[in-house]
Amino acid sequence: MIDAQSWLVLWKLASRNVARNRRRTALTTLAVGLGVWTSVALAAFARGISGEMADNAIYDLTGHVQVHHPDYPQDPVVSNSIPDSSAKIMQALPPGVVLGSAARVRVPAVVRSEKKATGVTLVGIDPDAEHGLSFIGDGVISGRPIEGPDDQGIVIGQKLAEHLQTALGRRVVVMSQDVNGKLAERGFRITGIFDAELEATEKAFIFCGRGTAQQLLGLGAQISEISIVGQNRDGADAIVNAVQAAVPEAAVRSWRKAAPFADALLRVQNAFLKFWFLIVVIAVSFGLINTIFMSIFERAREFGLIQSLGMRPHNVIVQVALEAFLVLLGGMVIGNCGAWLTVRALSGGVDLSRFARGMEMMGVSRVVYPTILARDIITANLFVLVLCLLGSLYPAWKASRLPILEALHRTH
Repeated sequence: MIDAQSWLVLWKLASRNVARNRRRTALTTLAVGLGVWTSVALAAFARGISGEMADNAIYDLTGHVQVHHPDYPQDPVVSNSIPDSSAKIMQALPPGVVLGSAARVRVPAVVRSEKKATGVTLVGIDPDAEHGLSFIGDGVISGRPIEGPDDQGIVIGQKLAEHLQTALGRRVVVMSQDVNGKLAERGFRITGIFDAELEATEKAFIFCGRGTAQQLLGLGAQISEISIVGQNRDGADAIVNAVQAAVPEAAVRSWRKAAPFADALLRVQNAFLKFWFLIVVIAVSFGLINTIFMSIFERAREFGLIQSLGMRPHNVIVQVALEAFLVLLGGMVIGNCGAWLTVRALSGGVDLSRFARGMEMMGVSRVVYPTILARDIITANLFVLVLCLLGSLYPAWKASRLPILEALHRTH
């Protein structure tokens, strides 16, 4: 057992020994700092990419929680519709848990212009419910948005307009299947063209008023889905449980099941970052252990002297471990500050336009915003501190086992 007075003495010895060879200490501290900096900065960049992808998936009409007919996720046809239970669901949720909900008609369709036709998803919306919940609430760049559930116009994506070789103000024909299994067909005038983060989104969806879509498909008051957006994506599971209790006959799922690719990337990323932290820490620990060994061999006579004066071997181990701790502490401060400054410098976003095609396939925007999470900082620093301290115990043990007489007769 080491008393408080001994701890004070060991701390003074350790701090003086660290300051003795300033060049070596500085290089080792910088190496530790570089390891922490790369770990935290890479984690921030990776979190930015995965966060963008998850947020894009949620903002592209997915929401944090979806409510459907039990058969709709596997077969999204018009017959798999449900009553609009939005009011019932919102009453079942505690105040402040969700930002809002939107009831939609969402069915496969074909849109045909004068020159081309292509498959799309027809989405009937109530525009007042979409603000802040999906990209369509804010995404129109020319013309006008859908103005109400009974709006007779249609809004399409910019890339889809280019593909169909059509433009604002022109007419297109939308075809789908109604509730009786017959062809439902109607002409629409393009009243707006929307812009989205992902080109695939611009090609995939067309929008009209929800009442207009219900009339076209013969749905009456039925809808295809209810999308719910909470305060953040981490609270989706709690909302799922509350909504499922309110509408037990419906299929309720979180964004993780609705967007499995984004969820899988987040899980893989968490494992990769821990693996990366481990690789960096192992590299840093080898450098630290080498530095400690050099220090021990240079100070063998000193260790022999202090042990001959009565210092116990376990105190020698503590002293060397304290020296390693001081170096690690300095390195972690430098690394964390460097990572914070890096992320702050990139707070305006990292433009990845030259990799736009590859990023698009992953569902990531052209601009990525690095994000530092507290758990990444804690994990990286704990890895460095714990593993490097454990690594320093071996040279510390070797120092405590030096034969006193042999150490006293060393000249170097």
